[in-house]
Amino acid sequence: MHSPSQPEAVVRQLLQVISRQLPFSAVPTLLSAHLRAHMDGQKIGSGIRPWYRWVRFLQHTADKRMSDLAVAVENINSHDDRVTVAARWSGRINNKTVFSDVGTVVYQVQGGKIINIWTHKKNYVFIHGNIADNPLAFYWLLIRMFLWHCPPIDAASDLSE
Repeated sequence: MHSPSQPEAVVRQLLQVISRQLPFSAVPTLLSAHLRAHMDGQKIGSGIRPWYRWVRFLQHTADKRMSDLAVAVENINSHDDRVTVAARWSGRINNKTVFSDVGTVVYQVQGGKIINIWTHKKNYVFIHGNIADNPLAFYWLLIRMFLWHCPPIDAASDLSE
């Protein structure tokens, strides 16, 4: 049996946080304080706090439509310090499990922490609607996210190093 590499194990744990299988208090051990997030080739954020806000807003939005939002990994491939994940979102609507299309995200891990994330708008259509092909919808999503009252980060999960 193949044992996961250390970078792969870090990424799998982060996916468990997103899926609410691990608490957010695990995040400082998984993400670098200098994390850089990229969407469709553009830098969209730096640091853990913007990542936290994005994931909490994603969960909040999904909770309005479904229960049990989770990341269902289809394939994970490690090469040096990069881990490519092909995955689907899953959730339950009217007691039926539904799945998104497969999307990919690339994580770069150095020193045991994720330092870069490369993702795509199309990976979030399942939750946020057609933000991939509609720039106005994406910008409206960002405005809503920044106006949204994000749950505070508790002392146990202070997202700094």
